[in-house]
Amino acid sequence: MSWTKLPLLLALPLLSAACASPSRDVPPAALSHWQDVPVPRGFQAVETVAAQAAFKVGEFRHGELRYEGIGNVEAVENYYLERLPLHGWDKDLGGRTWRKGPSRLEVAVTFAPKKGSESFQRIWIDLRMRSERSSPRPQ
Repeated sequence: MSWTKLPLLLALPLLSAACASPSRDVPPAALSHWQDVPVPRGFQAVETVAAQAAFKVGEFRHGELRYEGIGNVEAVENYYLERLPLHGWDKDLGGRTWRKGPSRLEVAVTFAPKKGSESFQRIWIDLRMRSERSSPRPQ
């Protein structure tokens, strides 16, 4: 084999992985803190003090995470309406809170402030998680 073909051979596994289409039932990559809360492709975590304090102990979790990317607010809101139920989340009627066991998740999608003369619109996704204790049983 000649050395000129080596880069092509090394690139083949990457190309085949990139061309593989994911199943429609499996959402794209999820958060590192909360594996059942997906984040749209292209959105990156924003380092904040609140994000550093996010935690999970058993089934209880708490924290605020922010993600930033380029997009459309309505499209990102629809993403969560479609994807969160696939991960077992139920939406509160009339609210913007999602429920799963003791966990309560609020998803807020807003425009990020423009930096300088940007010609594109950046979006922030704020995820706020808290857990509720179940009501004490009557004695």
